[in-house]
Amino acid sequence: MKKLFSIVIPTYNMEEFLDECLNSLLIQNLSLQNCLEVLIINDGSKDKSSEIAHKFESLVPDVFRVIDKENGGHGSCCNVGLAEAKGTFIHFLDSDDWLDCNLPLFIEKLQKEEADVVFTRRVDEYYETGVSNVHRSNVQYGVKDVDSRTFDYSQVNSGLFCIHECTFRTELLRQNGIKFREHVSYDDTILRFAAFPNCKSFSFYDMELYHYRLGRAGQSMDPKVMSKKIDQLFLNIQDLYQYANKIKEDISEKQMQYVKFELYNYFHSLIWNTLKLDRKTRKGLLCKYLSFFKERENYYFIKGNYIAKLFLLLPPSVIYWFSIPLVSLKKQVKKNK
Repeated sequence: MKKLFSIVIPTYNMEEFLDECLNSLLIQNLSLQNCLEVLIINDGSKDKSSEIAHKFESLVPDVFRVIDKENGGHGSCCNVGLAEAKGTFIHFLDSDDWLDCNLPLFIEKLQKEEADVVFTRRVDEYYETGVSNVHRSNVQYGVKDVDSRTFDYSQVNSGLFCIHECTFRTELLRQNGIKFREHVSYDDTILRFAAFPNCKSFSFYDMELYHYRLGRAGQSMDPKVMSKKIDQLFLNIQDLYQYANKIKEDISEKQMQYVKFELYNYFHSLIWNTLKLDRKTRKGLLCKYLSFFKERENYYFIKGNYIAKLFLLLPPSVIYWFSIPLVSLKKQVKKNK
């Protein structure tokens, strides 16, 4: 049965949060509820996640569907969800997050939507403090059918295609051959350019939709966790560079400027997080990462940035020794705050 809107929920050992997540997707209006498809991809959970998911499937079988699979990581769940989705549009929702009470209104608007990507605002929910903060990208909300090839990407501060704020036309991702890397963290990195080259238009809804839980121990974006998984981030950045190289002849000049901007941001994030590691690990990884970025087709995307150029011209050993007092100074400043 064809659906309007598919929500893919990768799930692994999330019994503490999954009930709240799925409850947020129940809609009293049956007509709107039937437009929705919820795919819960249980990634070999060892807790009661599968039991909770099947409870919702039994409650509303026309909406909720559980797919139990062997553990393959978040990316493998997204790949299964993308392959199985019957909705015209698709959104990826982590099982410790939830959607806003605006969901029925969002579905109503989707029924008339012609754009390939729909942007909404997310709400950052800080787990330990209970503080909520609406995240606003530097774009004009309330605008529909914006031409993606002529859109002014320079107004965007960063991360326009954030997984939490984007609803994609399902066929667009399939047409562009999007595949999430499996068995690693940060697999949603590939979505940064997933709309290119076949996206015709965007719409920006003036509403909140996604509630993003932050500050939970063990989250992939926790700086301590990121430092241990820095090589997994690098693998995803490699995929991003390869995809950028694949599409560079088929996108507009403005789209290319955005691609370069995002790739530099990832370059900066990778190098800076590497500099935070212990000296022995830092030295080896710097050589590895900078060698990759110095390759001709990779350097092409960031050669216009002077900071990137400085890093790539200097030998890794010089950057390594320079980083020792720099990192020590930052630690001291943080300690004194």
